[in-house]
Formats: sequence, structure tokens, C-alpha cells
Amino acid sequence: MYSRASIWIALGGLGLAVTLAAGCEGSSGSKKSLGDAAPPPTSGSDANLPAPNNGLGGRGGSTDAAPMIEARAPEAPPPIAPDKLKILDNGATLVGGISVACSFGPASTASKVRWCAFAKPGATLSTLELWVFNMSKLPAKPKCDGSSADCIKLSSNLFGGVPQDGGPQFPSAHRFYGDTLMYYADAKSKPSDTYNGPIYAWQPGWPAGKKISATSDAFQCVGITRASVALCLENVKFDANPITFDLTAGRIDGDKPVQQIANIVPAHPTTMASQWQTTFTSDGRYFIYSAASPGVGGGAQTPEPLYYLETDKIGLEPPSIQEEE
Repeated sequence: MYSRASIWIALGGLGLAVTLAAGCEGSSGSKKSLGDAAPPPTSGSDANLPAPNNGLGGRGGSTDAAPMIEARAPEAPPPIAPDKLKILDNGATLVGGISVACSFGPASTASKVRWCAFAKPGATLSTLELWVFNMSKLPAKPKCDGSSADCIKLSSNLFGGVPQDGGPQFPSAHRFYGDTLMYYADAKSKPSDTYNGPIYAWQPGWPAGKKISATSDAFQCVGITRASVALCLENVKFDANPITFDLTAGRIDGDKPVQQIANIVPAHPTTMASQWQTTFTSDGRYFIYSAASPGVGGGAQTPEPLYYLETDKIGLEPPSIQEEE
């Protein structure tokens, strides 16, 4: 039997991490600043010429010293009172993480309207609420009391657990994929256990969130930036050998949740090597995945066939195998 931590690694083909790559420009080696002076000549006819004046006079230029200018520190801006910077009362926590706590998809870019999500303590002990507010209305402070369309409560029972065996955890699990906020609420599992429950989504313009997972036994859902689609892992059998789960996917901007695609064996039962992958095309038009079904007794790993579906036909047509030419 495998630990849940090792299975989480096998399930990592879905991946929630955001990698920020820093790029740099310019050539390697040292660079001279504009004020660096050339070394004085040591021989030849130029030896009698005066040395350049710190780059101000140049070779053959004037040797007069540059006028001294007294350097003054720039004046500090006037301080801003803390109450002018505070948006919400104490207790609010941004969810998501770096760059994913607020909407950033095509609709947000075109409309220049950004929504951000935060959690705060609920009305009863040990509960959390999830809210979204319109950042584009600042500096006017949002009224997060249920009376404003610019601050909407999405859940009174947000998942706030940090499971030791991996999987979705607070606050990073609740995050934006472009203009789509996905969040975990109404969990059937304990906060210390691997998440099991429904998964929801919300987009700017929706009056409320809605359940997007096909069942209320979902483990994880992810989306993409440019389309209203999601893929989920549901009905994960952690205690089975081999581990299995249902792969579900589809559009989430209609009146239906995602649909089941296939039952997946994510890891080889003997070597524990990952044997599945999945993705959408960047425009969300196609859904693609690969999966293998090795013999229960072990042995060589079965090659993974590659399947594809038009996203709008998920649930209506079976997956097609991409044939080799």
C-alpha cells in the first residue's frame, strides 16, 4: 500500500504550482558606466595631453573642472495615514497566491475591471467565508455586508484545511484562473484530511458561484486563462491498489458541470511511475489526455494511448484515439 504523499506525487500531472521565471538582458562581463574615464596615455605623442576630465571633457577637450553641484536628497512624500490604505477590516486574508488572488484573464484585461478574492472568519466558530470585491472601484471602500454588487459573498463554509498528506490547502487552493475563480467549500472531509467534497467556480458578472465538479466527491479542479473550462479529479480511491480516480472535464459557463471522461490508474502499481497526463489547448477548444492500464500483477509499463475530444462535445461523444501516421 502506498502513502497518500506518494500518491499526491503521482497525481501531480495536474499540477497547481505557478512558476515565475525571471529573465535578464544584456551581455555577460563587466560594463563601464558613462562616467568611467579612459586610462591616461603612457607613451607617444598623446602622452603630453592632459588626462580626460572624468568623461566630461574627453580627449582633446577642455580641462576646466566641472562646476560643483551640491547634491540634495529628494524630499520624502508626505506620509499616508494607515486608515487611508486599509480596504477591509481586520481578519481578511487574500486567497490564492502571487498573481492569482485577482482576475487576470481576457475579460478583465479588456474591461480594465479586476476582482479579488479574500476569506474572513464566519459567523460561527471555525468557519470561513469567501468574498470577492471589485478592485476597480477603489479608492472607494467596498461594502462587504451583502448590500453591494461590488462585494459578493460566495461561501459561508470555505475549506480552510492544510492536510498533512498533500492536496489542495488553504489559502492557495482558492484562486483565479484568468477570469475564473475556483474554490473549495462544503467539504465532506475533515480539515486535516485530504480534501473531498464539491468544487465551485465564479466569474465576474455571475450573481453567485456554482458547483462545477460532476460529484460532491471531488479532489481537485484546475482551469486555464483564456477559456471557461475545467478539468477535475473525482472519486479518488486512495486506499485501493492500484489507486484510481475519475477524470472529468468540460465547459463551466453553461448550465452543466464537467462530465466524466475516463477512470484513470495514475501510477504503475509496481514502479509507481506516473502514467497519465492531461491538458486543454490554450483556447479551450480541445481536451487531450493520455492514460495506460498496466496488468495488476506488475511487469512492463503499458504505453499510453493519446486521446482527444472537442470540449463542446464532452459527454456527447466518446474520446478519439490519436492514431500514428
